[in-house]
Amino acid sequence: MTNGMEQNRTEQNGTEWMVYKNEGNEHFKQNNIKEAVEAYSKGLELCESDADKVVLYKNRSACYLKLEQFKEAASDADKVLKANPNDVKALFRRCQANETLGNIEPAYKDIKILIQREPKKLSNPGNLQKTEPNSPRDGQQTKQYIRHDQ
Repeated sequence: MTNGMEQNRTEQNGTEWMVYKNEGNEHFKQNNIKEAVEAYSKGLELCESDADKVVLYKNRSACYLKLEQFKEAASDADKVLKANPNDVKALFRRCQANETLGNIEPAYKDIKILIQREPKKLSNPGNLQKTEPNSPRDGQQTKQYIRHDQ
């Protein structure tokens, strides 16, 4: 009987992270962003599945962007992209964070990938913010278009 109880406890711990994910989602919807970060972080502590952690990192990255904690946003987006290099939301978030931090070359690389993958979304001027940073290669002004609504 002890084995059954241990298995039950393991199964419960295996899904307990979802309670924090859902809590984080509710906080995010209510614009309680710091509380959402705390909930997603607790979920990450409990989550055992790398695939499920990706969702928590992606959500927490969005929170960090709203809190203007751009290094943390980029770091969480990087974790998502290591697991899923084609994740468009994580690319957007990393691009936004890097652009704001002044890491123009990595932001530029991400936006080039995004333009290839999501040309229709990026062609809508309402979805884009225009910036004109110095090009890291030739010193000329380079126009970059970075989506800021994700």
